[in-house]
Amino acid sequence: MIFRKTALILFLFIVAISEAQNETINGNLTINSTADVGASQNPALVIGQRSGHHIGIDGNEIGAFYNNSFSNVYINCSLSTSNTVLNDGGGKIGMGTPYPSELLHISARNSGDGVIRLESDLDNNNEGDNIRIEMYQDGGLHGALIGFNQDWPGSQSDNIFRIVTRQNGINDYSTLTIDPFTSFVGIGTTEPDSKLTVKGKVHAQEVKLDLVGSVAPDYVFKEGYNLKSLEEVERHIKDKGHLPNIPSAREMEEEGIDMKEMNLKLLEKIEELTLYIIEQQNLIKQQKEYFSGEMKKMEYKLENLLNK
Repeated sequence: MIFRKTALILFLFIVAISEAQNETINGNLTINSTADVGASQNPALVIGQRSGHHIGIDGNEIGAFYNNSFSNVYINCSLSTSNTVLNDGGGKIGMGTPYPSELLHISARNSGDGVIRLESDLDNNNEGDNIRIEMYQDGGLHGALIGFNQDWPGSQSDNIFRIVTRQNGINDYSTLTIDPFTSFVGIGTTEPDSKLTVKGKVHAQEVKLDLVGSVAPDYVFKEGYNLKSLEEVERHIKDKGHLPNIPSAREMEEEGIDMKEMNLKLLEKIEELTLYIIEQQNLIKQQKEYFSGEMKKMEYKLENLLNK
């Protein structure tokens, strides 16, 4: 009985609209229905042909269908250039959830991945079309920008991923840079030249370096190692101004310091220094034994002289 009444009301409504296409209805129009919006349901209001594309509206639901099967919902079609505003009253929007807890709450429910996909320049014809997320607070004075932008400084800036921080209205484009072509990461620089390039101080609790082909300098202790004499080391220092096999101050200023290489060279010098100390210790021991023997001889001679 209810369905018949609803169908009759809807029929009269459609007839009235068709007969008065430009008429305005003043007052409230109520259509009662107990059906849900679904592929096999009969909602209170259907716009379009049931055998083709149509929209069903009932209560707090709206659905798009094609020939009684679910279809896409288009808001502001491709021919429209106007803006689309959702819930400008400040309420929350849920996608995949009927109970949004934030302004925008997206849920994959019990299965599937929760993915947000951003795209631009699909035809690869306009390098100035880029994707990014911009976050501002305090009237735009502070915030962060994440993504790509051709206007940001650096080579191939439109294809370089950045995290840009903003303070007092000024953007720092060197906060974090990732070059997708080389997988180089830069902190404090827009031009990383290694897997990790940091321009500034680094504070770490622990740093571990793998040798990866480098040789620990225990070869210094092996038989046959060419340990320079202290005289040779002294001449090298006078001529070059630095230790053998150690870069000069000028080289370090121009090329920087390879921490792994420098640590191994310093260890080499420590091991060489250990050998020098051992050599000196042996020499001191020999001299001590020699002088001890000489002292005994002198004491023996002195005792003989005194006994005469």
